[in-house]
Amino acid sequence: MARTPASARLPVEVWLRPDVQRMCSERDVNGLLRLAYLEFKVKQEHLAYWIGQMTASEVCGRVNGKVTRAVRAIDRWQAIADALGMSDHARELVGLARAHPTTAERRQESPTEDRELSIEDAPLRTPLNGRERDDLVSANAVDDGGSSVCRRVGRNLQQSVVDFHGVLTPDDEERMILAVRQPCRLDARIVDSYAAILARQRETEDVVGSEPLIEPVRAQLAVMEHLVMEARGPGRAAIVDLASQWAGFAGWLNTSTGRATDARAWLDRAAEWATECGNCTMASTALSFKGHLEFLQGRIPSAVGLTQAAQRDPSVWVGQRAYEAYQEARGLAFLGESGAAIRKADEGSELVVLTDDQRDRTPPWAQYYTAPFYALERAFVYRYLGREDAALNVESIASFTAALDDLGSERSSEWAAEYSYHLALAYVQAGAPDKAHETAMEVLGAARSLASERLLARACQIHARLAARWPYDSCVTDLEEALQEVV
Repeated sequence: MARTPASARLPVEVWLRPDVQRMCSERDVNGLLRLAYLEFKVKQEHLAYWIGQMTASEVCGRVNGKVTRAVRAIDRWQAIADALGMSDHARELVGLARAHPTTAERRQESPTEDRELSIEDAPLRTPLNGRERDDLVSANAVDDGGSSVCRRVGRNLQQSVVDFHGVLTPDDEERMILAVRQPCRLDARIVDSYAAILARQRETEDVVGSEPLIEPVRAQLAVMEHLVMEARGPGRAAIVDLASQWAGFAGWLNTSTGRATDARAWLDRAAEWATECGNCTMASTALSFKGHLEFLQGRIPSAVGLTQAAQRDPSVWVGQRAYEAYQEARGLAFLGESGAAIRKADEGSELVVLTDDQRDRTPPWAQYYTAPFYALERAFVYRYLGREDAALNVESIASFTAALDDLGSERSSEWAAEYSYHLALAYVQAGAPDKAHETAMEVLGAARSLASERLLARACQIHARLAARWPYDSCVTDLEEALQEVV
């Protein structure tokens, strides 16, 4: 039986490189094929096999520069993008649709009922159109609580009450529903009830991953926006503060699930609300998350700049500033500024030491900022530095391994599996395919249990790295068979 060719997918980091992004924007198919063949050792016949719409002789001609005609057909570019594992951002540079459509794009294909409060269908900074806003204002002016919009917001709230009924008493539920229809009724107990729902949603994400939380959080934000729009008096600051945290959570969920546009909009809203209510740590967190989003999009200088901006206010909780120091170090490491990256990582470690004195200031969204988490962030920095420095790569592996073991039950969460992915890449860098395969199977196991497309993609990316370097190693075949069972 003929052996199925190893995958032609390139590592995810490749699509972040400026030279590769230039190839995509210029539609330089020859350059991309040459990159796969020369740098990642993907055989020409394998490229032809996975692309499907290109013969081995054409691939050879393009790699050697003998075939120069442009590829203009969208279906051929789609086949090339799929074969090479092109990122969504790279696909957009080529002119293709994203592999993972945004929520807004999916809603255009499958419109749903109750579109009046659809956050996707209206600008995020003014989520309700003029007619709907007038409906809300008039409904509150006559205090009848019966406009169609209020009823829909009420249904969103009632749905959340059903989902999180273990958190609230019946009295709490009634007070919250009345508060939606009459925002002037806001009081401390109502704010505490909403905070309890948000806390439960954060806990739920650790168990089920980010994707299942998108819709419930969207429903909650419809409620939050309505309350913020109408809240006044002494209770306004508290509800705006909580709304900023919910918007920040939505920003993270959308970042985690590849919805960059939605993520950026919600993080902007989180920063806006946090600034209004004076929550400097939430404002810093929103900027930091935006920096992380820029990193994922391949805009590394922008990622570093935003992360530096997040660190400017010394009154921000020290644990948040420690995380941001590591994030900046990661960007510097990616840019090849090893000395600056190590110094910044050391600064992060110094700030971590100070967090014990400020544990009482730990914000509710940063409960996972523990010693193992910070160790994982430092290992992340050293993983990038380890591409050029074998000793730092060894340190990265040791730190990843110890910190993941220290996580306990949290190791099975979606966010922790991301670090396992980078541990696998560190093993690839160390020339240890067996250990990389072992770690890849852990990532794939998390992808199965959480039904996480992101982690499944990560497992595929590890396979691509292994296949490019050790195409006929048994670990490549084993991982490919395991992936085929899932896909």
